Amino acid sequence: MTMSLTSEARMIKGVGPQRAELLAERGIHTVGELLGYLPFRYEDRIHFSQVKDIQPNGTYTIRARVMSGQAIPNRRFRRDAIYHLLVEDEAGGVLPCKFFHGGYLEGRLKAGQLLILHGKAEIDRLRPARLEMINPQIELLESEDADSTEVGRIVPIYEAIGTFGSKQIRRAMYAAVRLIDPRMPDVLPENLRASLGYPTRGEALLHSHFPEPTESLDRLNTFRSPAQQRLIFEEFFLYQLSLGLDRHAMRRENAIAFRVREDPIREALKRILPFK
Repeated sequence: MTMSLTSEARMIKGVGPQRAELLAERGIHTVGELLGYLPFRYEDRIHFSQVKDIQPNGTYTIRARVMSGQAIPNRRFRRDAIYHLLVEDEAGGVLPCKFFHGGYLEGRLKAGQLLILHGKAEIDRLRPARLEMINPQIELLESEDADSTEVGRIVPIYEAIGTFGSKQIRRAMYAAVRLIDPRMPDVLPENLRASLGYPTRGEALLHSHFPEPTESLDRLNTFRSPAQQRLIFEEFFLYQLSLGLDRHAMRRENAIAFRVREDPIREALKRILPFK
């Protein structure tokens, strides 16, 4: 089944009526508008860092299994809890993680679960000889053979929309890009696109959501990949085009001619205006 950009977003697998309502609150009603909801960050899940290689103040993405986890009540703020998580990577490296206001993780993470951690490594203030991650972003993987949208590629990370989390948005996007026709009409003239070295609109949408493994992670996270630059240029292009059409329409309107260059009128204006 092929969909157009004007098809309703609720028709995409993984969206449905309830999530469509959440999208509608953000002004997202169609497949085209859904594809316009771009990732705010990308992670390299082809090459994971190992615990033994992490350094203080560096940011890393690690694939590991849960060893243990426990929520400890905060003595100063009784309603809050600090969740202490211990994980082990495939090489046997052990990494402690700490989540402030992490009581919600109690019972959610169980020993043996496979997950992705992304965060900054810091020196444990109580134990200066060890490193830890404070409030890393986590994503549970359901199995070793995780969905192709989760591992083995540069993975897009989306801002959650209510209860519609990044993983679910990513899967919906993957379904969407597979259903649309990549030969969709292009708003940029072909000669302009060629002169700038930009991809087609279909290619730009596909590679902005699911970049090629060879794409630079640094370029992606600074929004300088060819696909991202093409979409940014398109937005400015359409904005300038709309301003030009507005100006053209205004020039065709009958207007009142003011004879401000005539001396009597200039003198009258000088007397009225409260400045020299």
